[in-house]
Amino acid sequence: MILKYAPKAPALLALVVAAALAGCNSNVSPAASSAGSSYAEESAPPVGPPLPAGAPCTHEIRKWNTLVSKDVRNGMVDRSVYKDIESEIAQARSVCAAGHGARAISLVQQSRKRHGYPPG
Repeated sequence: MILKYAPKAPALLALVVAAALAGCNSNVSPAASSAGSSYAEESAPPVGPPLPAGAPCTHEIRKWNTLVSKDVRNGMVDRSVYKDIESEIAQARSVCAAGHGARAISLVQQSRKRHGYPPG
């Protein structure tokens, strides 16, 4: 009796594999879901004092902010985590704008490490 159903097994397996691979070609990103897009669309560069042009801390803060914003848009960062990072970026911005570049870079590096990102 088992042999009677054996020829259908490869067709069933092919169907399962095809269905699984069809998901790989989907054009819908996780951020496009209603749960992910609400805060991804709200993400914007932190408001704060203007950063000194050409300063190393300005470059590090902008690089970190760009990376986090991208991860938020892609649905890779949770809302509560994003709020924490946003607050940390705002603190680094204030320190950088006050002329304490090394301290601002240190704050960015600490934030990256705290949230599991590699050193920038």
